[in-house]
Amino acid sequence: MKAKIISLLLLILITLTAVSCRQEVIFADIAREVKLDDPAIVGNIYSLVPLGGKLYVQNGNIFKKENVNTAHGWVQIAVPENSGNIIRLASDDTYLYAMDASLNEEGYLVHAVWATNPAADGGWTKIAEDVAELFDNQVADSSCNTTGRTAYITVTSEIQGDTENVSQQVKMLSGSATPATVSVPEISATVPAGEYIKAAVYDGSTTVFSNIAAICASGTTLYSVNSRDSDNAKVVKYKTSGGSWQNGGSVSDIPMCICAFGTDKLLVGTANGYEICTIDSSTKKPSDGANSTTNAESLIGNKRRIITIKAVGSSSVYAGVISDNSSEYSKLWGWFGDSWNYE
Repeated sequence: MKAKIISLLLLILITLTAVSCRQEVIFADIAREVKLDDPAIVGNIYSLVPLGGKLYVQNGNIFKKENVNTAHGWVQIAVPENSGNIIRLASDDTYLYAMDASLNEEGYLVHAVWATNPAADGGWTKIAEDVAELFDNQVADSSCNTTGRTAYITVTSEIQGDTENVSQQVKMLSGSATPATVSVPEISATVPAGEYIKAAVYDGSTTVFSNIAAICASGTTLYSVNSRDSDNAKVVKYKTSGGSWQNGGSVSDIPMCICAFGTDKLLVGTANGYEICTIDSSTKKPSDGANSTTNAESLIGNKRRIITIKAVGSSSVYAGVISDNSSEYSKLWGWFGDSWNYE
């Protein structure tokens, strides 16, 4: 009997040792999957914009990257003198634009916009104050050249504390010149009361404006998500040239941002990682979202909001990520064909 007990104890010990060894191997494999690099861009990233073959990003400051299809290489550039935190960037075919956030003497949050020509190595010129939003029409090729790109601001009464009677003007930017008011003939949908234009996209023939920031184009087809639409909060909508907006597939969590990836996919950033929607080659309808097969789920997919996502061609993707639980993941991430890592 004693021998049987000893044998049983030895068997249990061997089993526990084997399980422990297997767990150590498993966790060692997970740890070896991707070694995280030291991040250069830390904080909340709301804008990633191309210009002149380079990529620019803000996190309160402004950084520039020249080799957009390889990891790292970010260089901090000077921000406008006496500006607040830089919260938006936009570009046209020549100029980079920056919008800040600061408090005025009455305690209201206000925004000003500056312009600079990076190719001329010039300084910043303030071109507008009391601005509600800064954006551009997203025209760019896979090398981050921006011929045909135009940038805009929206000026509203809302920033003065009036949220009931909001009037707005959309103005096109032209370097350091005074912004010119433009008509907005093409709007993606009816703008609800109290809303204003926040984004634009070029559909191949005209610039379309939107009160929803999450909008993009793939060829001549437009795609958008609207988390405030209670009936279709997780639906990816699409609009072909000359057609009307229709419902496409859905994603599994609240959508935050969207971009085209190559010519046949969409990347939808959500409140819990990102998903990939495949575009039907005939109808242009997007499929339901699917999880990535890269290491994205283990690194940026667990209760981490993707607030900005930007594809450069079909070989590089950048994502601004915020964690609900820890600032550890509130950084810029990059993917260059193999795995995600800190940028």
